[in-house]
Amino acid sequence: MSTAKRILALLVPVAVALAGALAGSPVVTGTGVILVYGVLAFQDPAVPRPTRLLLRAGLLFLAVAQVGTVWVPATVGDEQQVLNWVADPANHRVYWYWQLLAASAMLLACVCLAAAIARIPREPLDRVGLITPLAAGLILLASIFLDLLTVGRSIETAFVPLVALAACALVAIRILSRHGIAAAVGLGAGTLAVVTYSKLSYAWYTRPSFGEPVGSDVRIPEAARQALDIDLAVAVAVLLTGAIVTVLTCARLNTPESAPA
Repeated sequence: MSTAKRILALLVPVAVALAGALAGSPVVTGTGVILVYGVLAFQDPAVPRPTRLLLRAGLLFLAVAQVGTVWVPATVGDEQQVLNWVADPANHRVYWYWQLLAASAMLLACVCLAAAIARIPREPLDRVGLITPLAAGLILLASIFLDLLTVGRSIETAFVPLVALAACALVAIRILSRHGIAAAVGLGAGTLAVVTYSKLSYAWYTRPSFGEPVGSDVRIPEAARQALDIDLAVAVAVLLTGAIVTVLTCARLNTPESAPA
């Protein structure tokens, strides 16, 4: 399957995932995201077998992370039901185990994808190595300003975050125009690194406080709140963008007859 056909095949599951996120449905969102990973798993036969296996292993771990993320909301109910459910210490531990599974799977996915990226020929790989840390910082800054944008709804409070997001977008476009497909790998990998950090941070934040009396841990109601609608849709879009860009461009650069930009 060519890259163009794969992108067309990705449009439907991406639309399903985003529609589910906008509707606040963890089941539809998770199904769409996992379908995206399934489409990405079908690699060009020209891609070396070790690279294909690494990419598929990374996608498998990404799917496991998605299951861990949506399992409790999908099986327990809406936001208020999740809040009530995690108030019980035993349920709190179960919730944390699922978040720990999601964070660990994301970390393992990054390891597999990093190993696949490491198989890229030397010259574009050098550029990827230089761009990835910059991309991670850029995505992290963009996510901070995006959070500020969702907090403030007035024009006055939204102006600075919008300007900052526009600046981040211009920097990303400049990197892409200068370094081509190698920059796309770096931007994708940086995006997944930020998402993984977010998962690890969330798992740490929701850890049980053993030995404390029930109700003393006020972090749980706050941490258990799942962002819905636009916030969740943006988070899903960032995750899918990182996965799609990283897998497709890494496969392309690992194809022997491809000509890196």
